[in-house]
Amino acid sequence: MKILLTSEFYYPHIGGAEEVVRRIAEGMHKKGHEVTVATSFLKERNFDVLNGVKIVQFKIFGNKVKGLKGNLEGYVNYLKRSSFDLVCNYAAQNWTTDLALDILDEINGKKILFPCGYSGLTSFLRRILYWNYFRKLPAYLKKYDYIIYHSQSYIDKQFGDKHGIFKYSVIPNGVDPEEMKFNNINFREKYGIKTNFMILNVSNHYKVKGHSFLFKMYKILSRSDVSLVIIGNKVEGYNSCYNQCKRNSLTMKNVFVLENVPREDIVAAYNQADVFVLTSKIEAFPLVVLEAASVGLPFISTEVGNLKELKGGIIAQSPEEMAASIDKLLDNPQYRKNLGLEGRKQVLERYTWENILQQYENVFIKVMQRRL
Repeated sequence: MKILLTSEFYYPHIGGAEEVVRRIAEGMHKKGHEVTVATSFLKERNFDVLNGVKIVQFKIFGNKVKGLKGNLEGYVNYLKRSSFDLVCNYAAQNWTTDLALDILDEINGKKILFPCGYSGLTSFLRRILYWNYFRKLPAYLKKYDYIIYHSQSYIDKQFGDKHGIFKYSVIPNGVDPEEMKFNNINFREKYGIKTNFMILNVSNHYKVKGHSFLFKMYKILSRSDVSLVIIGNKVEGYNSCYNQCKRNSLTMKNVFVLENVPREDIVAAYNQADVFVLTSKIEAFPLVVLEAASVGLPFISTEVGNLKELKGGIIAQSPEEMAASIDKLLDNPQYRKNLGLEGRKQVLERYTWENILQQYENVFIKVMQRRL
């Protein structure tokens, strides 16, 4: 098959969605398919092929609601003139998908949408802002040949069910157990962490990642034997919390805000932490929680995405509840170990990339074999 994956960002831009798309793209290439990724231009990307996957870049920004800028015509013409067997739009509410919606009938090949959560439906203000977008969306969804959700219970699938979208599969995210194995890097020593316990958060500095919740929790926790480590890259603009996080790291004891951390160091952090915390306001299927669980690291998270379906962690509704749960885990090593092992067992049985990629290929083949 000739497959096109569209994604707002792609490697070397780092993030959960980027990693998922990279895994799918490279996984399909290894299975013998010809794969191209259409994505945003990055000046630091000095290659147009990565691990067998062709990358096509466009200088475009925004979405249908916030406005679209850049070489819109170039991308639209690229889609219209393409000869792919399968065109996969990864995530709604970004330019790579939004520019495709109005020309779906003119794009050759079968079309698949990965909604990835519909963040525009997750708050009252967002629903007002995106009201017209989601009013029109059901008609667009019915033009896709297939929908792939990451969670059985999240808002994007609920929206599809409500509007009669029944051509779908649920395929979760995955993790590579080999990549996550313990390595020789002493993360604590390298980054100066000297406390007995380490709480880890891995997320870039977007406000929706809930770092303000995280700092509030850490103040409530008020333990001198615990370090809080946030690994995430700086983002620009109104939606960034980077500057406030850096200020907090200067004024709060045992808080480490780390950026541009090599991947092998991040893996070491997962293996050497005591508790993983996720404080996001919006997630569909957080890859970082799978990575934590894969090494037996228990997690405590806000109630987002499908995390109620995962073993190995605790859901916390407030900073106070999260602090209390962390106290309980840190003060009970056997409970902490058992919870981590429970999560690891589930991940190794159900959420490895080897398993997930086979599910993707099976769906792609099924879609290709269907009559239009």
